[in-house]
Amino acid sequence: MRRLSKTSKIRNNISLHSKHGKSVEFLIKICDFIKSHKNTKEIVYPEYKESFDYVDSNFPHALIKEVKVYLCDHKLFFDIGIGRSLGFYSPISKIIVVAKQRTMKRKPIETLLESVEAKITLDEIIVHELLHYVSNSVVKGYVTREAEEEFAYGYSVRYLLDKGHSEKDIISNNFMPYLIGVVDKEKIKRKVIKMSKDKLGYDYDYFNGLTARKRKKDLKKVEKLLFKETIAEAKEIGKKIIKTYIDKKQIIEQQKENNDFDFMNLL
Repeated sequence: MRRLSKTSKIRNNISLHSKHGKSVEFLIKICDFIKSHKNTKEIVYPEYKESFDYVDSNFPHALIKEVKVYLCDHKLFFDIGIGRSLGFYSPISKIIVVAKQRTMKRKPIETLLESVEAKITLDEIIVHELLHYVSNSVVKGYVTREAEEEFAYGYSVRYLLDKGHSEKDIISNNFMPYLIGVVDKEKIKRKVIKMSKDKLGYDYDYFNGLTARKRKKDLKKVEKLLFKETIAEAKEIGKKIIKTYIDKKQIIEQQKENNDFDFMNLL
């Protein structure tokens, strides 16, 4: 019988726990496994100084420069079942883990939306994950994952603009995978089926009465339109996020000038 490597055991355990919920102890083991891996490196300030300084300047009470950040091979993210991710913050172990550039081939995609990937540099990933740290250590987390992610994406806007990225590029390259996840898929589906009534030969109510297999097959016929409408809606959500957080930043800067800066106005 072939012996399993430590990595394979981790992968098998991930599969098991994904069905039953990941225990605190197990999540700690994942972080310990990554930290102790021979190719993992700890990033210590002033490495990636601009990333740490940016978050620290916005959240001076969060002790950002003391946060432990680990850089690992992206293969480990595949091994623990988060191959599409580029980084994460563990509120249990209180560490940030970011991955080196992906070198492994992706699994074949089934839909056009699955082909969308972030085009983001390591310093930008670190900013994003440091903001997750702030959210959990200062704000004490958000009720929903969506709100948590909006906080991290939103407060990274000024950093990305200062690097010279346009708002359009930020939405398309940094935000798009997240934005696709928060788009109201049923709203888009309803819209596309209405637009494609002549092609499909039925309306949305009829579509809902079809078997899951038939619905999937028919949606393939209008996949390009679904993709186009989803991306368009995602871009609108992205514009609203950028406007919201740019406005917040302007208010904060004005307070600083007036010497009445209130840290909680950042939240």
